[in-house]
Amino acid sequence: EATLRFMRQYPDRSLGLVTLNQKQRDLLLEEWAHRLEKDETAAAYVEAWEEKNDGLERFFIKNLENVQGDERDVIFIGTVYGAEKAGGPVMQRFGPISGLAGRRRLNVLFSRAKQQIVTFSSMTAADIRAEESANPGAFMLKRWLEYSATGILHAGESKNMEPDSEFEVFVIKQLHSMGFAPVP
Repeated sequence: EATLRFMRQYPDRSLGLVTLNQKQRDLLLEEWAHRLEKDETAAAYVEAWEEKNDGLERFFIKNLENVQGDERDVIFIGTVYGAEKAGGPVMQRFGPISGLAGRRRLNVLFSRAKQQIVTFSSMTAADIRAEESANPGAFMLKRWLEYSATGILHAGESKNMEPDSEFEVFVIKQLHSMGFAPVP
């Protein structure tokens, strides 16, 4: 529904949908095929973006592992991990996010949108029990859900270290002259 609404309201903005696993992507592709047959506006949107910019920003539905290199004005992200029973705990199985490359894949995903990211989730950050050192991908997803809900970005911890190069000293001086208070 959000995709169809977007296509009606913003025909001049490119869109991509990304799910965090292949099963979710397959379900969305199946649902999308049925909707596309019945919705002329959506079909026109898809066709128009096939032509614009030589098709470089065509509409897509992909899973996390296949979104590398695809930049769009807006990205919709579907997390859809959740409790197996209403009110139950969320199982801590996050598929490709829990692997060695999970954090890197999320970094790639979060940089695919030129203007906006909209996150759809069936869980909250509080549902994820992950530590940065043990599962950096799940921890990053937790932080992303926090940011999506609050608009507050976790900036990490300040180490109050000395600059470690002349280049860093130069950049710090430049930032100071612009009125900023950089922390090495």
